[in-house]
Amino acid sequence: MKDYKRKNYLINPRFQIKVSIYLILCVVVCTIVYPIGIWQLFYLFAQAISEYDPAKMQILEEQKVEIFTLLSLWVIGTLSLAFVVCIFISHRIAGPLHKLKEYLKDLPNQKIVPKLIFRQGDYFSEIADIWNKSFGEIQSLSNLSGAVDEVIVQLEEIKTKSGNEVAGQLQIVIEKIKMLKK
Repeated sequence: MKDYKRKNYLINPRFQIKVSIYLILCVVVCTIVYPIGIWQLFYLFAQAISEYDPAKMQILEEQKVEIFTLLSLWVIGTLSLAFVVCIFISHRIAGPLHKLKEYLKDLPNQKIVPKLIFRQGDYFSEIADIWNKSFGEIQSLSNLSGAVDEVIVQLEEIKTKSGNEVAGQLQIVIEKIKMLKK
């Protein structure tokens, strides 16, 4: 496969951002449980401490705010990283589909059909392999059809130059070859 660089990571922005947002929403729902749980744990711990040592209650409240802030920043950083990673991963899906769409759009304008090539590491690279193999078979059949046409032309020439008996037999052969083409 040909190596070429990514120029744009948002090949299909609607798809890629939508997938990324769905993933981030799932991660948010899953990760929001931890800060809420820790906040609740601190609340219960603070109630227990306040009965025995009210002076330490103020320190505990300050630590609770610091830990919750740290956890919130950690969640925001994790979500940001997950979003960026999701864009890169979705690019490996959207990129080949975009390449295939552009290839098929340009196909009618091509005199010689080039091979379909995806970047190394992209998903669905087997589609390019299957397409190239299948189209190679179709081109072989097209070449065979051209060869059959040439044989028919040559047989027609021989038929006009030969006697009636040979011409009749050649006409039968020509008709059978024409039927094979259909």
